[in-house]
Amino acid sequence: MSSGIKHVAYSLAGQCPHFRLSEKPKFGPKGEHGGEGFIERGNRVHKSFLSELKEAFEERGFSCIASDKEMAESEFAIHDETLKIRGLPDAVCKQGDTILLFEFKSYPLAYAELGDLNQLIIYYLLLSKKFVGKKIIPILVYSEGENAKRYEYIKIGDGEYQVPPAKYLILKDINKEFVEKALEIFMTSNKVEGYVISSKDCDRCGNTSCIVKTGGLYGRY
Repeated sequence: MSSGIKHVAYSLAGQCPHFRLSEKPKFGPKGEHGGEGFIERGNRVHKSFLSELKEAFEERGFSCIASDKEMAESEFAIHDETLKIRGLPDAVCKQGDTILLFEFKSYPLAYAELGDLNQLIIYYLLLSKKFVGKKIIPILVYSEGENAKRYEYIKIGDGEYQVPPAKYLILKDINKEFVEKALEIFMTSNKVEGYVISSKDCDRCGNTSCIVKTGGLYGRY
C-alpha cells in the first residue's frame, strides 16, 4: 500500500510545528466565518482558479491539465513503487521540453505552511525522475481570494505571462539528490532526526529533533 504525497509532505512538516505564519480562519457554524464550510469553499476556489490558470497558459500555446480526473489518467500521475508513494499535481502545463508544475493553495500566503512547500518539492523530485531531460519549473501559488479581479504578469524563463490574481512563488536551485535521500529515509524507516528537507524557514522551529535546518536547501523562492 502506498502513501499519498500530501500526507507525507505535511508529516515531514510536522517536525517543525512553529513554522506556520498564522492560523487559518475557521469556517462553518463554529468558526469566524459562518455559512459555507471551509472544505466546500476551498474546493470551489480551487476548481475555479485552476480553470482560469489552464485557460491563461493554453492561450500562450501550452497544453494543460488541471483536473484530478484528467491528471489521474495522464502521464503526470505519480505512482512511485520504490518509495511506495503516489499523488496528483494540481496542474501541469507543457510546451516542448518545458513543464510548468503548479501547486495551488486556496488560502492566502499569510497562512502558508511548510508542508505546502514540501508537497511541491516532492512532486518536482518524482516527476524529474520520470521526465529526464525536460525542464520542470515548480510554482507554488496562494489564493488572493475570490474577489481579486486584477490579472498580473509573472516571468518564467524568458517569457512573461498574464495569469489569474494570486501570489506565485517560483522555486529555484532545488537540491534534488538531497531531498530524494531524506524522503527515502523517511519512507523506509519513519525516522527523520538529522535529515533536512527544507530551508532557512525552520529557524522558526523549536523542536530539537527538527528535520529542517538552516541552509537554503530549497534555494530562492
